Amino acid sequence: MTGAYLRVKRDGEYKPIEIEYLTDAERALKFHGKEADEVLPWLHLLCRKIAEIEPLLTELENDGILERRGE
Repeated sequence: MTGAYLRVKRDGEYKPIEIEYLTDAERALKFHGKEADEVLPWLHLLCRKIAEIEPLLTELENDGILERRGE
């Protein structure tokens, strides 16, 4: 959904994986040492995308199209 890819080694080879589909362990590895500089731009992108769609999601919820679950 985001189009924000990070390169991760899976099954012995490097693959581009969208950040939301990384495992917790893969994500944690990206936040250590020099790789943190690689991850921060993607984190910023995700935050901007969430902020961009949040008003639309709220509107859809207010119109009864979406329903909030499990807060």
